[in-house]
Amino acid sequence: RLSPQVEVYYSKMKSYLAMLIEDQQFEMGQKGEWLYLDLYFFFPDRINRDSHNTLKALLDAMQDRCFVNDYFIMPRIHTVELDKENPRVFFELYRQTEEDRQKALQYIGSLVY
Repeated sequence: RLSPQVEVYYSKMKSYLAMLIEDQQFEMGQKGEWLYLDLYFFFPDRINRDSHNTLKALLDAMQDRCFVNDYFIMPRIHTVELDKENPRVFFELYRQTEEDRQKALQYIGSLVY
């Protein structure tokens, strides 16, 4: 069971996503299609918050609206900032191209262990 805070977050996120999907005419990802999810967090205060703990609720709210299964999501947190006036999560969701995949495999292959 989700905590009351997470329930509120989840509900707001679903409404917000519905608006974004309609405004941007976003086409849902297909099953088996890998998607990058780039995230930028702006928290309202300096309380010790864990941006990683928000991923479950965020991905659950996005599932069946932006993609079929969150298994195929590759989240990347770029920054966590303070913004007392406008706390938010900014995100970009886009498909992994074959070029992206090959570049990642090339990079991994170049690492020395």
